[in-house]
Amino acid sequence: MSPAPHVVYSEELSGAFKRGHPIANPQPVNYHIENAEGEVTQSGLTPVQIGDVGYIQPELGFFVRLFNVHQAPGAGGQPDLDDLPEGFEILPRSTVATTEDTTPVFVSQSVKTKNINASASGPFFGGFAGFSASSKRGAILATPDPIQSHNALHILSYKRYAQEKFESWHEFAIRKNHDVNLEALMLVTGVDLTTSWATAVFNDTKLDAGFGLRVQFASAGSDVHLACQFSWQSTFRALVNSGPARRLPPSSLADETSTRDTSTSIEPHESQPLKTVGNQTLFIRHIRAKARRPWRGLQLRAAGGDDRRFDASDNDSDASSVPVSAQGTAFTGDDIVATRQPQRGQYHDCLDPALDYILEASTCNVAIAHDNDLEYLQFPNAVRPQVVIRGGVAIMDGKLDKEEQPAPQYWARRNVGPPRKMKDTTLDDFLTSPIRTSVRSRPPEVGLGPGSDSPGADDRGKGKTSSGDEALKPLFPHVHAKLKKPSRGAHDAARSIEG
Repeated sequence: MSPAPHVVYSEELSGAFKRGHPIANPQPVNYHIENAEGEVTQSGLTPVQIGDVGYIQPELGFFVRLFNVHQAPGAGGQPDLDDLPEGFEILPRSTVATTEDTTPVFVSQSVKTKNINASASGPFFGGFAGFSASSKRGAILATPDPIQSHNALHILSYKRYAQEKFESWHEFAIRKNHDVNLEALMLVTGVDLTTSWATAVFNDTKLDAGFGLRVQFASAGSDVHLACQFSWQSTFRALVNSGPARRLPPSSLADETSTRDTSTSIEPHESQPLKTVGNQTLFIRHIRAKARRPWRGLQLRAAGGDDRRFDASDNDSDASSVPVSAQGTAFTGDDIVATRQPQRGQYHDCLDPALDYILEASTCNVAIAHDNDLEYLQFPNAVRPQVVIRGGVAIMDGKLDKEEQPAPQYWARRNVGPPRKMKDTTLDDFLTSPIRTSVRSRPPEVGLGPGSDSPGADDRGKGKTSSGDEALKPLFPHVHAKLKKPSRGAHDAARSIEG
């Protein structure tokens, strides 16, 4: 079964740009909330914000917000306290850095931009740009208007907060009947916002020869031009979109000009920018979790009843009464045993390498990672942050608190520090004292694995140790033969020289 188009889009652009998770449907969401009395309230168009906890909607690819860790209950669109996770605590806001860039287009590694006809207005390739692809899979994001990038700086505080709360967030989502796995939940720490965009994605197909995008601009003030219309060309084998959608009265819908396969122009004096407020979310920086999965799942077996598959995200009334752990395990007594058998496939995104590293480097039940952790994977093992476990949940953390438990390290660490102070030694002492090495004088090490250039790595990886002269063979083979205990004649000669 082919993945959803938004999955292909996010995978392709996150692989080409280390900018976080690409949102395939950047439009803000208007939530219609109905209370127990049947009264409906609307949240208004809400873009993704720093501190949001939510997930990507599986079919359409927009971000679904559950709550925000920075907002007080009942304020600013935040649910009331009764509709928040148990034990909810506000995380104080940290410093947020805001930058602006005018990157005009983001394309996956298989896509190239060609046939650019530039105009003088706007920071984009005003006019038309064609695209070609070297493979049958790719994605394109056109951003003709400036991008505002907002990023929280104190990421470690978010990671530690998520380390303590993440499993309760998943339990909350399941209790609210959201069909979402633990791996799919996100805590947002950074957002890229703009006013308009156009996207294209293709999978298992070739682009038409004339595939491209035409953009027109309109004045939005003194020396400011923003996009007012997108027109994709030759889109037969690609799924294209653009936004935000222009709001038209019902009577004009029949006369609306399609934005696909057309070069119809709107005169600048007759047009208005699609949007002047940056509330379209292009990328997010985020924190995700991943649970260790020792088995694929078991059937629920009840005494006197039929076997069935149990899933923690089931919406059935009987399933909601079954206690479910964050890993999806149900505990109902001696007569029923069940483990999670997800209806949906396990969620994946660009953070998987960091999450897998934490799981492999520790004995934790759940790993938590941030986009910044991907950079650490490029460092030598010796300088990567410590993996720290708290309550069975592990993060990369550069600072240890007393109550935190360091994870077992399965990679060697090179220790650098001041040389050990040595006592004065005479030539006689040197020639007559045996050479000794002590395992206790070194930190515990293991091998770096196949291909390591570390001396003796294979032996240390197998738990073997060496002492005496044998330990020096791989380190100083050219000196080893000369450092044997001298004969009696050499010893007497040394005494006469010293005297």
